[in-house]
Amino acid sequence: MAREFGHHLGLPHALPALPLTPLVRAYDEVLTLQHDLGPTWWGEALCAPGERLSVLDGVFASRPPLRRRHLGPHELRARAQNFPERAALLTAWAERESESPGALRRALLYELTRQTPLGASAAELPEVLDTPEREALAAALTATPRLNARQERAARELADLWHAGRLRTLVRHLALLPVPARAEAAQAAFSEQVERRTSRTDALLDRAAQYERSGLTREAAGAYLRAARLATDCPTALRGLVRTHTADSGSQAPLRARLRQDGGVDLDWDPADTRTYDPRSDGRTADVADCSASDAADVLRIVRLEARQGSAPVLAEIARLSGGQEARDPSPPPGSRVRYAIVPLHAGHRPGPPLVSDPVEITPQVSAVTVRDAPASLHARWTPPPGATAVRLRLEGPAGLSRETCGESVQEWTWEELPTGPYRLALTAEFRTPEGTTRCASARRVTARVHPWPSPVHGLFAEDVADGVRLRWEPERPERGEISLVEWPDGAAPPVGEHLTDIEALAPLSWEPADEAGTFRVPAGPARTVGAVAVLGARALTGPTVRIRCRAKVNGLRAERLAPGRARLIWDWPPDTPAVTVLVQQNGTMAEHAVTRSAYLRQGCLLDLAPSAALLTVRAESAAEPAALLVSPADSSVPLSADLVVSYALTGGRRLLRAGPSGPRVHVRLRSAAEPADEASVPEFVLVARVAQAGAPHPRNVEDGVVVLRVSGTELARRGAVELPLPRRRREGPFLLRAFLVGGNPGARLEEPPLTSLVVH
Repeated sequence: MAREFGHHLGLPHALPALPLTPLVRAYDEVLTLQHDLGPTWWGEALCAPGERLSVLDGVFASRPPLRRRHLGPHELRARAQNFPERAALLTAWAERESESPGALRRALLYELTRQTPLGASAAELPEVLDTPEREALAAALTATPRLNARQERAARELADLWHAGRLRTLVRHLALLPVPARAEAAQAAFSEQVERRTSRTDALLDRAAQYERSGLTREAAGAYLRAARLATDCPTALRGLVRTHTADSGSQAPLRARLRQDGGVDLDWDPADTRTYDPRSDGRTADVADCSASDAADVLRIVRLEARQGSAPVLAEIARLSGGQEARDPSPPPGSRVRYAIVPLHAGHRPGPPLVSDPVEITPQVSAVTVRDAPASLHARWTPPPGATAVRLRLEGPAGLSRETCGESVQEWTWEELPTGPYRLALTAEFRTPEGTTRCASARRVTARVHPWPSPVHGLFAEDVADGVRLRWEPERPERGEISLVEWPDGAAPPVGEHLTDIEALAPLSWEPADEAGTFRVPAGPARTVGAVAVLGARALTGPTVRIRCRAKVNGLRAERLAPGRARLIWDWPPDTPAVTVLVQQNGTMAEHAVTRSAYLRQGCLLDLAPSAALLTVRAESAAEPAALLVSPADSSVPLSADLVVSYALTGGRRLLRAGPSGPRVHVRLRSAAEPADEASVPEFVLVARVAQAGAPHPRNVEDGVVVLRVSGTELARRGAVELPLPRRRREGPFLLRAFLVGGNPGARLEEPPLTSLVVH
């Protein structure tokens, strides 16, 4: 019985040739599954422990003394259930063996050839091989050429290329493989089949070209379509399909191509237009067996055809976006003229009539164009499209004015010495075509206007005056427009001469004016930036600026003497002030005292002063800023009169049993550092009594009891010392006495005796 392998008797003719290609569809997927099991020969994964594998007349697994088992699809699936760790690989081989009987044997022999070094002996072959076949396999392996990496990749892809109908690529792959002295039978048959299809494809292309030369476009399109179905990757057939494509007059192309601003092209189409074309419907019935029935396409091939002068269009594949009815060509050659075509592939590889777009020039426009006017000038900015070599500018204005320029590698331009009025600007991007010529995009057109602008401000000056700060500017009366003062946020003042068109956003100076001559009262606090801005209508020009800082004013200042030579100064601490300076003017001299905020909050402000009168001034200090003009408000001052002391004492008996000289007497004495004492500054002496009760204190003020004695300030100033008897009280019980000073100098002090001496029984 003749066998495909081993039907020649004797060695080395036991095996005519080993396969140089597996001819298995999706071979790389199975190869990946095998690699997951480890670096072993595939035959070991097919056998159970203790079995031997024979491959000469088919793939059999044997375990003596039992008979052999043929590893066909049914047996492979059974073994997949018995060996779960190999289930994926065994199931994949069962599917491929069902599709193409003998595929497993060709793959085993191909992998054995690839993994066995040239000249290996029978003993070096995998142990799982049946011993009687080792010698024949070793001899056949010695006569089989080895493939390099490029050839191995081509050999593995042959079956997939045939299944996809990529005939031209298939022919190139076959040309890479060596030609053995005796070709393996399946490979030889496969090569003959490829040659026959290639001949039929070339004949169809010749016939289509003849139809096209004769003006028979419809017949030429049918021939190109049949050629494309035999060779889906044939560029000649695809170009012919696009070239002979005829759309309905006046209708929109079924494939819509839109140029994007970034230079890409978006494609979209109606899914109904991708249904399978049946050649029998319009009389083109040649090679009907190679065409599929009408059905929806399951694969779409999207290509770009770039026109080249004097040569065939350049083809490029375009990826589909997420399987939807749209695609994007991200980077067509800038400046080129392209068309796009969608070829529906049915059953994975059978092409139908293409959907062809209208021609698209890859010349996107200039984008993001902005034009701003300035005094007698226009300034334009733009973003050139990707791939543009230059941007041509043409400006047209009043009285026939026209200026044209071409900028390379620039994105802005300024025209000067322009009269006021309306203008039109056209920006045209230029591209270099693949042939070396220049192709222009459609012009981007914008309009602009040069407006009247105010005269600029040349100077701004600040002067510290008594009521605040006086501001003046030059020129005082500008030729065009008017001058406005604004307060800029800290650190946000624009440079001098900047052009502003949004004057509503300017913050006018809100300081309180002190007069009509430009004097303002400066708010206390950190330094502020004041600027002069020339304004005319809705346009403004920024001018120079000045920095002005004003000290904080000290409020609530008051002073009092505490003891001979000691005084206390009290005020409300101003915000944002780290320290104050206290100035003491006394006896014709001036003394300064620095007081920090922490020291003031901790212990107040105590001063050592002479008894004479003094003037106390407090001035707030602020952080130094040399660049800022320092404006000082009126200092806070308080006068402190000369030391004025009123003292009193109770002498004599303190029991009011009868009237007479032995009763208690009150001695009042005045001491003043100023000689003589000012009568108006001496307060009135008032002695108050109240009935003593358990736990009751002495009188706390003039109203807290009954006034029993008064000595006017005038009498004290004239006499210096007064002694008066204490009036007798008719009420029984002890009395508590206490004196108070009323009116006069608030700085006058009252020296009191011990309170225990002010009790009268």
